Amino acid sequence: MTKEKLQYYTQMLDDKQLNTEILISCLANLEQRISKAAYQRAKFKNSGMMSNESHEYEMKQYMKYRTEITNLLVSTYSKQDIKVLVSSIDKNDIANNKLCDSVVKLIESNEYQLL
Repeated sequence: MTKEKLQYYTQMLDDKQLNTEILISCLANLEQRISKAAYQRAKFKNSGMMSNESHEYEMKQYMKYRTEITNLLVSTYSKQDIKVLVSSIDKNDIANNKLCDSVVKLIESNEYQLL
């Protein structure tokens, strides 16, 4: 993600505003995080290690976040359109973890304006 775009998104979050672009970018980030947690969960599944439970928990949290963001977008886009938008996003435009976590916190606080 470019520095300018990151600053723009950060300013939007400071103003408690969200738009489709930032939400799609966060969905792309969450897809990667879900895949990684699912891989780690499968890798440690039969090891008996506690880390397997943490990967399971992380994966479920990310899936919950994905659902929350998707629910905001379904009023404008179909689920199929959302999938296409997420899959077509450039890797350089995917939100970083910190930005994505901030978006999720803002959504959970219910103090945002959807543009």
